[in-house]
Amino acid sequence: MSARQDTLRLRLELLRMRAQIERSEISAAVVELKVGTRTLRRFGAVASSLGAAASGSTGGWLGPIVGLISERPWITAVLIGALRTARRHPWLALVAAGAVVIAARWKRRDPAPEAERGSTSEAESAAESTSDSAPGPGSNPAGD
Repeated sequence: MSARQDTLRLRLELLRMRAQIERSEISAAVVELKVGTRTLRRFGAVASSLGAAASGSTGGWLGPIVGLISERPWITAVLIGALRTARRHPWLALVAAGAVVIAARWKRRDPAPEAERGSTSEAESAAESTSDSAPGPGSNPAGD
């Protein structure tokens, strides 16, 4: 091989290495950009979901929440005030969150026995009314 061919081969190898390095740098930059803009992309996704829910084009859990907020605008003021308070006094936010969890569990636990009692009493009263009005096996419906 001549010196010229060796030089061309080395230049080609150098260009290949440079391209590989640039590709790896670009992929690292893309990953860094994705990590850096994750919060912004989440806000965008939430804004898009809110827009879809406000227009009524979604059937998810967000539609009823947006409907509730649009019917009662004071909820927004309460939520913003709670967020400001939570930022200034995080312990107060923890106490409030704990109270909400306890209230939700208590409320979930309480109606179950009442509903069971109500359904059994309705079933018992229905059974009693049918047994009183229905003739027994030995009775004569004609009155003989």
